[in-house]
Amino acid sequence: QILTKSGKKVIILEARERIGGRVNTVKLEGTSIPVEHGAQFIHGAVDKNPFVKILKAAGKIRKTKDLRRIDWDGIIFAGDGGGTTKEAEDAYDDAEKDFETVLKAARKFAKKAKKDPGQESMSLGGSLDSFCSQLLKCEARSNLVRKVANLEITGDYATDSNNLSLLYWDQDDWFGEKDAVFPAGFNTLITWLGDKLDIRMS
Repeated sequence: QILTKSGKKVIILEARERIGGRVNTVKLEGTSIPVEHGAQFIHGAVDKNPFVKILKAAGKIRKTKDLRRIDWDGIIFAGDGGGTTKEAEDAYDDAEKDFETVLKAARKFAKKAKKDPGQESMSLGGSLDSFCSQLLKCEARSNLVRKVANLEITGDYATDSNNLSLLYWDQDDWFGEKDAVFPAGFNTLITWLGDKLDIRMS
């Protein structure tokens, strides 16, 4: 859009038969309720977040409060009924603390590794596994930390942590912990962004 408005001729080549890439909103069968099959959350839903600014520019929201806030509460399900036990919730809380300890060690190592060209190919997943073994010395605790890593990292980046670079995986900006969802569905924004552009489908 910016290039087009500046007078440039732009052609967008889309690998799929739809635009949006990882963004894919569908309507729940027989309803108008949007369901996200791809990107779901706005992490750091505050005014300075560029994504929030785009939503406002598109007229999709008037203010940040129009987004639906998420109150995260990580739990481990136990039993056939899908309920939780106090023991399981405590174990998850402990695993989150272990995860932060392991991640802190990995980040500290990454700072040093950036000065060594031979470390460029090291993965985040491999580093987490290594520090789990070194710091936790308990397979059960290490397995719980891997589950937390899956929730905290793999879901956000849409790939296994072994595919993420230890040195560069977290180069995005941090806008705080106020996460939200966009009730109208992300596809409405993609449609607005693609309006009047020359987009050629696969």
